[in-house]
Amino acid sequence: MEEFASLTEVLLGESNYFVEVLALHITPLNLVLVNLYRPPACENEYFRPIITKLDAVLENLSSPMPELVMVVDFNLPHVSWSDMRTVHGGTEQDKFQAELLFKFAEKWTNNSSQTVEPTINPDITFKDLNFSSNMVDWSNIKHELDEFDWQTEMKNVPVDEKYSTIIATTLKIVTKYTPLRKACYKAPIPRDRKAIMKKRSKLHSRIRHCNNDHGKRSMQDKVERLEEQL
Repeated sequence: MEEFASLTEVLLGESNYFVEVLALHITPLNLVLVNLYRPPACENEYFRPIITKLDAVLENLSSPMPELVMVVDFNLPHVSWSDMRTVHGGTEQDKFQAELLFKFAEKWTNNSSQTVEPTINPDITFKDLNFSSNMVDWSNIKHELDEFDWQTEMKNVPVDEKYSTIIATTLKIVTKYTPLRKACYKAPIPRDRKAIMKKRSKLHSRIRHCNNDHGKRSMQDKVERLEEQL
């Protein structure tokens, strides 16, 4: 991974507080990875300049043209991505920006696919891992990521599967050396136990407002008897 980092060029990193884009050229793989986010109800004035800049960056790439992988969240639910043509409803701005994306895709890709989630083990995700734990073995994680032959393993992977392959490989390695998060499950409290806890709470409140020592001792005795039932 360090080898990749030193040979990875940031082609574009842009944010206008609405649309964000990051384009990286991973030289050993001759691969351009683009991550782009467009929020819902985005204005044309914020979206179009980003696409224009990204287009210009790709135009300036030298031959042979790298493979392009785009990991995006367009928030355009009205678009039928399967045929890259159909827009079902939506605002005029949605339609305009969808058309802009269609033209961009036609220009730079000859193979498109929509992947909702990476094809990794559905039973464990990065969110299930506890990276704050002292038990994380960062040394072994770094060692395995460094030793993995990314260039050879990724050489024959189809372009539309490269991203999910990188994620799946990284997750497989990290999972071996990172503990899972503890489940935040709380068993339901039985009704009779709740009733006792409610009585105890009321007694504590009365004790705090009681100025009579004998009364306080009497109520404290009741609290202790209730706690024995819990």
